[in-house]
Amino acid sequence: MESSKNILTVSQISSQIRNCLESNFSSIWIKGEISNFIAHSSGHWYFSLKDESSQIKGVMFKGQNQSLSFRPQTGEEILVRGQISLYPPRGDYQILCYDMEVVGSGLLQRQFDEIKKKLQQEGLFDSDKKKVLPLFPKHIGLITSPTGAAVRDILQILNRRFKSVRITLIPALVQGDQAPSSLLNALDLSKKLSLDVIIIGRGGGSMEDLWAFNDETLARAIANHLIPVISAVGHEIDFTICDFVADLRAPTPSAAAELVVQNAEDLLEKLGHLKKQLYQGLQLKIDFFKDKLMSLEKALIHPKRYIQDFSQKLDELSLRLTQNIKQFFQVKKQQVSHLEKLLLALNPKQVMERGFSIVTNKKGDLIFDSKDLKIKDILNIDFFKGQVKAEVKQKE
Repeated sequence: MESSKNILTVSQISSQIRNCLESNFSSIWIKGEISNFIAHSSGHWYFSLKDESSQIKGVMFKGQNQSLSFRPQTGEEILVRGQISLYPPRGDYQILCYDMEVVGSGLLQRQFDEIKKKLQQEGLFDSDKKKVLPLFPKHIGLITSPTGAAVRDILQILNRRFKSVRITLIPALVQGDQAPSSLLNALDLSKKLSLDVIIIGRGGGSMEDLWAFNDETLARAIANHLIPVISAVGHEIDFTICDFVADLRAPTPSAAAELVVQNAEDLLEKLGHLKKQLYQGLQLKIDFFKDKLMSLEKALIHPKRYIQDFSQKLDELSLRLTQNIKQFFQVKKQQVSHLEKLLLALNPKQVMERGFSIVTNKKGDLIFDSKDLKIKDILNIDFFKGQVKAEVKQKE
């Protein structure tokens, strides 16, 4: 009976089911809540994904999870990409995860990274393309929400630091789906105004709240604007695409107000210091030329005395020169006398006077050793007085 039935083993059916699952669900995204998360000592991650009514087991092997910048937590809602498969020893179907993102901010972060990479490769972040901010702007354009805290902070600081600067508020939405187009319209309007610099930004918030400032079209408009643009979005830890393309990134809206204008009180203090330095310098010049003029007046009033003083000074210099010359020759004379005595002591005649003689061969070479002589060699012998020639008869 068994031979007529198509009988499969448990392993065979498990294998067929796994092949079926893997071929039909080779690369899918699943959203769910993490539960029973285990980071095994092997480096692999084991967990379950669940929603209101179902769950599926998941595994992310060490080779895949090492590339993630975060570790999921139980209770966290995530997106996973992977392949549906079967684990034969237990007969459980599961998802083999290749990628993982946190829902919401994770997707936004992925889009942010893609836009940032694209614009950076195009050179929109290059420092040599940044426009220089004016040192003393007369007219500042402010693109932000007219009701937000950012506009109040900026206006308050600008008024405190430099009251005479002109500020034009160009209202725009800074949050929501309509915010990018609203900000773009504000930038277009700014081109019709005689502005020296523009501040664009808003106060802090979540990544979703600040997302309008990651719009690619808005970023390109800022990068290509003819007027220098300061990006002042969120808090110091917040970064948007607008920060990278702007000519200057301010960590906060308040910091943008501090950076865009000089402090008038500091400038007045510096001006007073420079004024004092200028006055002191001029006074020194006046005193110098006054003393010079008095010296000339004295010389003109008493020219004879001036000539006498100069003549006396010449006499003193002449006497000093004569003394220096005498001293110089005296020293040289002593040096010459010393050298004469030294030469005299080294004179061979002085040695020969004490009974020594100089023996040379017929070539004139000095003889120091009898080994250098042969029988019948002719020698010249110089005495202190006179000279003789001799022939070698015997050597000892």
